[in-house]
Amino acid sequence: MDGIDIAPEPAHGTEFDDAWAQHRNYLLNIAYRMVGSFSEAEDLVQEAYSRLLRTDQSGLDDVRGWLVVVVTRLALDHLRSARVRRESTIGPWLPEPLVLTGGAGADPADVVTLDESVRMALLIVLEQLTPAERAVFVLHDVFQFTFEEIAGIVERTPAACRQLGSRARRAIRAGSGERRTDVDVADFRRVAERFIAACSTGNVHALLEVLDPDVVGWADLDGMKGAFPQPTVGAHEVAEGALRLFGTRSAARLTLAEVNGETGIVVAVRERPIAVIVLSVRDTDKMKVNALDAGADDYLTKPFSPRELLLRIKKILARGQVEEKPREQMRFGDLLIDLPRHLASWKNKPIELTATEFKLLTILAQRAGRVQSRDQLLRDVWEYDSLIDTRTVDTHMRRLREKLGAAAKHLDTVRGVGYRFVE
Repeated sequence: MDGIDIAPEPAHGTEFDDAWAQHRNYLLNIAYRMVGSFSEAEDLVQEAYSRLLRTDQSGLDDVRGWLVVVVTRLALDHLRSARVRRESTIGPWLPEPLVLTGGAGADPADVVTLDESVRMALLIVLEQLTPAERAVFVLHDVFQFTFEEIAGIVERTPAACRQLGSRARRAIRAGSGERRTDVDVADFRRVAERFIAACSTGNVHALLEVLDPDVVGWADLDGMKGAFPQPTVGAHEVAEGALRLFGTRSAARLTLAEVNGETGIVVAVRERPIAVIVLSVRDTDKMKVNALDAGADDYLTKPFSPRELLLRIKKILARGQVEEKPREQMRFGDLLIDLPRHLASWKNKPIELTATEFKLLTILAQRAGRVQSRDQLLRDVWEYDSLIDTRTVDTHMRRLREKLGAAAKHLDTVRGVGYRFVE
């Protein structure tokens, strides 16, 4: 899965230069599928190489293997942190599309191999997986790592990895059926052209002819006015929302483009791309759109550059309701919980917690004063520990209390029900 490099090679030693030239694109392919964002994938790969720069490569038998481990673990940390940040988000959180611009300069699409594993339909479903499920699926099903190899990377047992892979495949099979694009390319292109023509002329009847009666529309539009309710279900409702956003009054111009290796639509205002629309067709006989996903940046405040066409979705405004930025730190007296760093401290002294224990503490602290049942905690912490069940929640909570020491005064046990965080 190697692609064409788009960045200048750094001026370092020969070993580092070789590692950069030989493995960077491979790592970007893994990272993009892991996090669904090329810009964030670049950040993760850059961080991995910065760590390699501080490491004696003569002691590494397999440099690429070492980099894969670092990138995967960085991606897992990133996904876990992102899930915390997205808890208050209204609506969907769509992956960043790779748009083949066809202009001068290099495209990220030249680096990421545009195969079935980067189709938007699959990436959207991957967003619904836990970080651990996503990592196992990407490494095993896409990059052909064995479960034994993956176990060492994600620090699970091979049996746990097989279980995670199985759950991921079941979820993908269930979700992918709603967003099928495995139709003839020419037929699919004609459907997209009809959609564009209907929006461009404001012809609601023509648009209804393209849409399945049960079409589902999601819009991750980062503050654009008139966004869909999330989701919008039904042909008339989706048509109304599409025309409000992309119809004749919007001054938007819709054109066909290659998005993640398949036909998509780029929306431009005043010749500046602002959004991408991805259509899906389930019924190949009727050839009607059954799912519509739209994503955009805040184009009113940012100058356009080719990189901005890789839509970085950070938030959603729904009918004037602004999302609240989640707190990055929570302090309760001498207890500090630092979410980005996954760190808890008491009187400025770090408390050594496992990922599962930190998640339990974070969940309870974010919902301070409210009783959380064992089942609620189990569902929320599953991504960190696939083997946890209601019987072991109490064990984890007991260990958490022991590690918190004096800070355990903030944890209250509600007998027969669950736990509560006391401020």
